[in-house]
Parts: sequence; structure tokens; C-alpha cells
Amino acid sequence: APFHRHFQACETRELPVFVQWDSMMQDTLYEFHGKEPYSNGYGIIFDGTRYMYLIDTHIKEYATNQLKQILGDLQKQCNTESPEANVGIAVEDGNYRIVIFPRSKHRPQEYFAEGDNHYTISPGFADMAGLIPCAIENDFNRLDKERITSIFTQVTMKPNIPNAK
Repeated sequence: APFHRHFQACETRELPVFVQWDSMMQDTLYEFHGKEPYSNGYGIIFDGTRYMYLIDTHIKEYATNQLKQILGDLQKQCNTESPEANVGIAVEDGNYRIVIFPRSKHRPQEYFAEGDNHYTISPGFADMAGLIPCAIENDFNRLDKERITSIFTQVTMKPNIPNAK
């Protein structure tokens, strides 16, 4: 659906991507513009399974402009009416931390599989951020690192950036 959106709210400390922010910033694969916290920086990180854009700033207008720019670029790359992405925003003590997961597709092959290969997981921001809610107990009991890696790898889009793997 064009402009398909969901709005969810939770404590920042409940999402691993925000809890691990500082360590992710040190493990940047691609150049991050503005290395110090609250320095109006942005960049792209690849953690082996997911590409993610990070924006870190205390200036609301900077956050807004960078978010619009990145989503606009993703929309052009996807050639769709709206960008394919999951976006999370944390605001704490006047600082904005934004994570954007570019998406190549909405659902992984496991969602459409039959029998033991079927998982009712269609990752949204919470999933991509490291908190994977399972509506079906059997999915939860069978989920492991390899399956999560497979799902993330399938739905994550490689941005148009030099040297992206």
C-alpha cells in the first residue's frame, strides 16, 4: 500500500539498536560524518546482516533534513511511491537519534513457506532493531541466530554507496 505506515512507541532502552548505539558508532563500516555525540552526524553501518542509516544530532532541523534526504534517496532507489524503509526515532535530553533500515522487500521467504519452514515473521522496525516479537509460540521456540540472520539479510536493501557488500 502506498504510504503504508505504522506508529509505535516504547522506551528507548527496550530496543537493542538504541542500547548498542555507541558501540555501533565505533564499528562504522562506512564514513560517519561527525564522530562525537550530538555533533550533527549521519552515516551508514553494515553489521553483517542489516544496513542502517544513523543520524545523531541535537538540532531538530538537521534531523528533519537528513531524514528527508535519506528517505528521498531510498525512494528513488526503490522507484516506488514511498520509500521502502523502517524508521525509528529516539529523543532524549534534546538529542535526536534516528535509525533507518532500508528494505529490499516486505517479507522474507520464511513467511510464505509451508510446514516447519514457515515463520509468521514480517519484520518491522522493532524486529530490525533487535526485538523480534513472535505472535506464534512455535516460531519463538524455533527461532535461532541463523534464521534471524536469514530473515534480516533477505529484507535488508543494500544502499547505493561505494564499496557496499
